[in-house]
Amino acid sequence: MWIATISILKDLKNEKNISEIAFFYKYPLVDQYGNEKKDNVMKITLNRETLEKINYDNFLHNNLPKVANQYWEHPALSKK
Repeated sequence: MWIATISILKDLKNEKNISEIAFFYKYPLVDQYGNEKKDNVMKITLNRETLEKINYDNFLHNNLPKVANQYWEHPALSKK
C-alpha cells in the first residue's frame, strides 16, 4: 500500500491545485465470529507542504508513516 501511494504521489506532485490528499485503503476483515466485512485498514493524509518536501527519486517507502501529516493503520496489519 505504501509503494502504491508513493507512486500515485509522484504522478501528482506537479498538480499545484492539490492542497491536501488523503488515501483510504479498504480490505476484507474477518471478525471473531467469522463474519467478513470490507473496512478501512489504512489512512494516509499529506498536505501540499509535505508533498513538496519529498524527493520521490530517493524516498524510502517505509518512511511514509513518519512523514505523513496523518497516518492510521488498523491493528490487524501489524499483528504477527
